[in-house]
Amino acid sequence: NTAIANNQYDQAGTNLSSAQANFDQAKQEIDKIGSEIQTILKLIPSDSANLADAEYLLQIGKLVSVVGQDLVELTAGLKEDDGKKLTDKISALGEKANTLLPQLQEINSNLNKIRLQAIPEDKQATFSQIKNYFGLALKDLEELSSLTTALNQVLGAEYFQRYLVVFQNNNEIRPTGGFMGSFALMDIDRGEIKNLEIPGGGIYALQGQLLENKIAPYPLQLIQSRWEIQDANWFPDFATSAEKIRWFYEKSGGPTTDGVIAINASLVPKILEIVGPIAAPKYGLLLTAENFITETQNTVEFGYDKAENKPKQLLAEIAPSLLEKMFSLKGENLVKIISVFKNGLNEKDIQLYFHNEAIQNKFSSYNWTGEIKETSRDYLSIVNANIRGYKTDAVIEQSYNLNSKIDENGEIINTLTITRKH
Repeated sequence: NTAIANNQYDQAGTNLSSAQANFDQAKQEIDKIGSEIQTILKLIPSDSANLADAEYLLQIGKLVSVVGQDLVELTAGLKEDDGKKLTDKISALGEKANTLLPQLQEINSNLNKIRLQAIPEDKQATFSQIKNYFGLALKDLEELSSLTTALNQVLGAEYFQRYLVVFQNNNEIRPTGGFMGSFALMDIDRGEIKNLEIPGGGIYALQGQLLENKIAPYPLQLIQSRWEIQDANWFPDFATSAEKIRWFYEKSGGPTTDGVIAINASLVPKILEIVGPIAAPKYGLLLTAENFITETQNTVEFGYDKAENKPKQLLAEIAPSLLEKMFSLKGENLVKIISVFKNGLNEKDIQLYFHNEAIQNKFSSYNWTGEIKETSRDYLSIVNANIRGYKTDAVIEQSYNLNSKIDENGEIINTLTITRKH
C-alpha cells in the first residue's frame, strides 16, 4: 500500500509479481492508481492535439474501476468452504483469469497508445510507472492462467496420474537434497489421492528385487560396488536423478510412473504448523512442528520393532492422517498451505519431475524442477554428498570463501576454501 501512496508503482508491480495471490491488496493499489489516472486526465490540455490521448486515458479509467474488484473475486473461490474439489477450484480460478485477461490486455493496449509528451511533465514518471505496473499484472495473469492448466494435469483432473514420492533426509546430505530413506507410490485421480503405498521397510524394501546389475559411481563404491535405488539421487540435476530413480524403481518390479517428487524432511514441520499435531498412538507419540524431526529420527533409528524390521513404518502410519488434514483445509488455512508449498518449491525443499515434457517445461520455467541450467558464463556450484556420515549434517556448519586472482595475461586463478565445523 505504501508503495502506491508514494507513487512507487514499479515497486508495487514487483510486489504483485512476487505475491501473485494477494489480490486483496492489489485492489487497494489499483484503486489508488485509478485516482492518479483521473488526476492526470484533468491535467491534460483539452486541445485537439491531445484529444485521442485523453480518450484512451478515459477508457483506461473506466476499466481500472472494475479490474480491482475482479482481482479480489479471482481468488475468492479458494478461500470458500464450499466442499468443492481442489481441481474444480483450480479450474474456476483459470476461467476467472481468462475472463479478466481481455480487460488487462485492453488497459495495456490503451496505455501503449498514449504519447508521453501528452502527459504533464510532472506526471510523466508516474505514468511510466503505471504502464510498468499493468504490464507486470498482465504477465502475472497470463502465467496464472497457464499454471492452472498445468496444475490440473498434474492433479489428474482428466487422467489418472501415478507418482513416485521420495522423502529426503537433509540431515544426511546428498546431491539433490538428502538421503532417500523412504518413498511412496501415490495415485491421484480427479484431484484426490486414490491410493498411497508407503513400505514400512523404507527404500530398502526394494533391496534384492533389482533385476539388473549396475556399477555404482566411484565414490559410492566406498559402500558397495553394486548401485541400488537408495543411492540413485547422485546427480545434482534433479531431472537426471529422477530418471535414474524411475529406472531403478521399474527394474525392481515397480510400475511405470508419471513423475518423481522429492520432499525434504525439513518441509514437514512447516506443514504441521498449519494442520496441527499428528497422533501416532502405536508409538505413543504426538508429532508436532517442534518435535517431528527428532522423534521420527529416533524411532526410525532405535524405536522400531526389531522383529518386524520395518523402521519406516511410523511414516506409513502418519501419512494418511497428514494428507487427510492437508486436503481438508479450507479458507485462510488453504491459502497458507499453498504458500508453504510455494516457498518449499522456491527453496528446493520440493523438487518436481514429470515424464510429460510439456508439464516439465512449464514447471521448469518457475525453477521448480531442480535443474542445473546451461549458461554461457562460469558459476560456482558446490555439491555435497554424505557417504556413511549418517545424520552428521544436522550438526555441521559449512562456509565458503572464494578468492579470484586475475593475472596480467588475463588468466583467472580461483582458490576455494571450504570450512566445516562440527
